[in-house]
Amino acid sequence: MNILLIEDAPALAEIVRFALEREGHTVTVAPDGITGLAHALAGTADAVLLDLVLPGLPGIEVLRRMRAAGVWTPVLVSSARDGASDEEDVLALGADGFLPKPFSWPVLLGRLRALRGRERPPAPAGLTCR
Repeated sequence: MNILLIEDAPALAEIVRFALEREGHTVTVAPDGITGLAHALAGTADAVLLDLVLPGLPGIEVLRRMRAAGVWTPVLVSSARDGASDEEDVLALGADGFLPKPFSWPVLLGRLRALRGRERPPAPAGLTCR
């Protein structure tokens, strides 16, 4: 699985990248929201692991712009922010899951396996009023 990891904490990004690669995944790390969005819009990732608090462009805006551009790559949002409203907001924008930090390694792997095994629905149809 090709995973785009959008995470600004270098130590955490390196640990997650290393561990995912040991599981056989290919990982691209983007250290900020602007770089992450560019990679996401390229459409080469099978899944995105997205932090909410990022320099340049917040994670919620990365998600919003991905979905507005018609990019429906599965997104698992991870954040140290523990507000239920954050989880509700990202799910309403089209995230496929929310994983609070700190997370356990088995839970992260399980969530990624679930994303891989899920058939993606077509992008939502728009409504036209006359």
